[in-house]
Amino acid sequence: MEFVPKLKLNNGNEIPFFGLGTWRSKPGEVEEAVKHAIDVGYRQFDCARFYENEAEIGKAIREKIQEGVVKREDLFITSKLWCTNMRPDLVEPTLKSSLADLGLEYLDLYLIHWPCAFKEGNGLLPEDTNNPGKVLFSDVDYVDTWKAMEDVHKKGLAKSVGISNFNERQVTRLLENAKVVPVVNQIECHPYLNQKRLTAFCKSKGIEIVGCLHQTGHGQSHRIQF
Repeated sequence: MEFVPKLKLNNGNEIPFFGLGTWRSKPGEVEEAVKHAIDVGYRQFDCARFYENEAEIGKAIREKIQEGVVKREDLFITSKLWCTNMRPDLVEPTLKSSLADLGLEYLDLYLIHWPCAFKEGNGLLPEDTNNPGKVLFSDVDYVDTWKAMEDVHKKGLAKSVGISNFNERQVTRLLENAKVVPVVNQIECHPYLNQKRLTAFCKSKGIEIVGCLHQTGHGQSHRIQF
């Protein structure tokens, strides 16, 4: 197998430097994209409940494992907890739902997708019927969500847990209440938005940055570990 460079996280686990993002992948296309990516050497795959394509990604992963191209332990699979499922009692069931779609027994990394909660039980983007276009928010605190993330990590459902789209103030508040330090903060990070200050702050706390490079014209996003 090709050598895939990796970075050691603060809990001792390793993440491949490069990964394939699956946001905006069209139905019927993401399966082939993942299979081709595995064939050419990609081992990190960034998924999310919000992307609504985890079942298709899981099908591609199973096929490549069955073909003997890779083993499960060769792959680093990330998923994310969406904003409508941030209530602590919903964290584990939501993770297990992603596992079922992906056909996996555990995730390598599970992230809180955004540091804000939407109203539960009204679709992915619950809308205020009196104010079209306005999203309904929940009063769930991401600190309470994080405690549930720590629980699924302890149970082995996610080998590592982290955050996404958190700013410095939010990271600071989370760390003041956390027993488990997030391994990564996934943010938009590229030459036009270098995020130098946030990157330096997170690294000072032992949190690595996963930077998102969006190729919106092709409906794909790639992830790179800085």
